[in-house]
Amino acid sequence: MTREEKKKRLAGALFFLAVFFTMLAFFAVLHPIPIMDEDDVIYTVLSRKAIPIPSAWNPSRMMPEVLMPLCGNLAALFAAFGLGSFIDCQVFVLAVMLSLFIAAYICAFRRLLEKRFLAGSFRSGCLSILFLLLHFLIFRTDYSRNLYMFHAYDACCVFFYTMPALLCCTLVMKFMAEPEQSILLSGKTPFRSSLMLLTLYFAVFSNLFGSVILASYAACRFLRDARRWRKSGKNFRDFRKNDGVLFGIVLFWLLAVVLEALGGRAGGTRSAATTGRFAFSQKLGQAVSAMFQTMGKTCLFFQLLTVFLLLCGLAAVLIRPDQDENKRLFGAMKAICPAGLLTFLFLLFLSAAVSPDYMGRPEAVFPAVFAVFLILLLAGNHILRRVPAADLALPIAIVFTCTMINTRFLTFADSNPLFVDGHVAVAVENEIYDQVIRAAEAGKTEVTVRVPRSWDPIANWPHNGNIGNPIAQFFLKYGIVDHEINVKTEPSDAFNEEFHIHPIIPGT
Repeated sequence: MTREEKKKRLAGALFFLAVFFTMLAFFAVLHPIPIMDEDDVIYTVLSRKAIPIPSAWNPSRMMPEVLMPLCGNLAALFAAFGLGSFIDCQVFVLAVMLSLFIAAYICAFRRLLEKRFLAGSFRSGCLSILFLLLHFLIFRTDYSRNLYMFHAYDACCVFFYTMPALLCCTLVMKFMAEPEQSILLSGKTPFRSSLMLLTLYFAVFSNLFGSVILASYAACRFLRDARRWRKSGKNFRDFRKNDGVLFGIVLFWLLAVVLEALGGRAGGTRSAATTGRFAFSQKLGQAVSAMFQTMGKTCLFFQLLTVFLLLCGLAAVLIRPDQDENKRLFGAMKAICPAGLLTFLFLLFLSAAVSPDYMGRPEAVFPAVFAVFLILLLAGNHILRRVPAADLALPIAIVFTCTMINTRFLTFADSNPLFVDGHVAVAVENEIYDQVIRAAEAGKTEVTVRVPRSWDPIANWPHNGNIGNPIAQFFLKYGIVDHEINVKTEPSDAFNEEFHIHPIIPGT
């Protein structure tokens, strides 16, 4: 390895750590995400086999249902060693995991700029920071509870939607960065190749809302390469060697679609769709409406920036054409633009089938927005290639974008179903869990714990009557309590007053 390569590796590692620790501070200190509702608790406790299960509620949603209990187990072990309460440890472990995914995602974009579009370290680093900031800028429109692209409804949705989307988008950028004729699973060692295969396995069988961008990109690139090989008259064996991975991704993703269509969750969707002749078309209309409402919430500055970058990028291509650079840019756009369109259409129809309001949730539409961000920043890089002196203004652009994000009184939305400040949510969960621990330490075998009263008078979501015993069983498994204890929940108005909780009906 040359000295220059060592410098690049060191710069890449430092950049990764900078993004990681920034995001860790955001999710562990500023906006903690505790487990809270029934699904959070259940999926933190229950693990599943690392294979698609046709009879399951979500047969192919493998990665989240393997990863979430793993993080729960780590949090319980940390708590058992006295490193903090279970909720505090769980918040930290989730923050570490999500920050790792985000750092890998941002670094994949930086690597794409350097390897495929020949950007220097300075430009690629600055554009990567802007790429990250766009995820926080896009919905900056209100004085409080601004959404951002890493926001999710609750901890469960972070694992089910945000992490799969980040993983699949990272893989798309990795594939884009590779030379055209490279073998996508090749590595310097068998370990690296097997690790890549494992990552693809988890990505394809993660969540259809996230994996669609990977499948769409693989399909578009496979079809493009197939036309090239057909025109060149080369041996099909060479084509199979280079693009068999892409074909395999599409094939296994279609298998995941079929499994989900036959799964338990889709069963209810199918029944609802057959209740009326126009049921699906009405839901499709509601999904489109939710999409336009979400687009209406985007920041005006982001809208202007989008128009500016696209127009300038187009002008840079047309006014001063450069054959090699244009080929490089158009080659990328021919894959990502159709893939983004296919992703958007699939998400629209999938949301209509599942629940139209998904089109208004950042974690659900993340892959489609990623395609937009990627196109914008690639256009920006193309402009800078034409006007290298503009690189000097990149730090100014970063500082300005930061000020747009951190304007006085503007705050980000916290990810919890009570719609309360993240620190309040952590305190609420700590109090609930401490009641169980105190009862067990007192030798009780049955306890009724106080929980907040929510907007739902029947189920009292998110703290319904089904969350107590899974918590007790989890604590017993890891030695946080030393005997079985039956836990019941009791909604309490006094609890709400103590923590200043004012129930908000979702969607209002």
